[in-house]
Amino acid sequence: MVGVSVKLFVQLRLLAFSLLMTLSIACRVTGDTTGTHLTTMVRGDLMFLELHINDKPGLFLVDTGAGISVIDINQTSKYGIRFFEGGNTGTLEGLGGAQSVLPIGKVRIQYQGYVLKGLRFYGVDLGSLNRRFEKDGMRILGVIGADFLSKRRAVIDFESHQIEVELKRYAIE
Repeated sequence: MVGVSVKLFVQLRLLAFSLLMTLSIACRVTGDTTGTHLTTMVRGDLMFLELHINDKPGLFLVDTGAGISVIDINQTSKYGIRFFEGGNTGTLEGLGGAQSVLPIGKVRIQYQGYVLKGLRFYGVDLGSLNRRFEKDGMRILGVIGADFLSKRRAVIDFESHQIEVELKRYAIE
């Protein structure tokens, strides 16, 4: 079992480094600059993380295979999320097929006193994914992908349902 855990850890680290994307974080440091543990909720084999987006809680699926982090375009108005005017759209291909991707403007992302700035989200239609989760009484706002996980050098502990990441505590403006 330990050999499998080490092998999985090495594979996840290699995936994270290969998918590393440059993100800027620009805010005022007020304290803790060490790593922190993000506690996840687990349903079946899937991990979920609750973050606050523009001061409202939202549930995110943690997906190490997703190259980018996305937010459901069907829920953007509830969270005060706007799209970049005239922003370049792209195409996202996954298990559900191809769909348009819309760049999202600035959003305020928080986890227990930690504010993440500069993390880029893209808007996609997660309606079909949410229909699957609604059977379990859940609705996700988005997906946390490898861009977030690799930038913050995440280590996922599947047994304790924790994600250790490098974050800095910032002033909540």
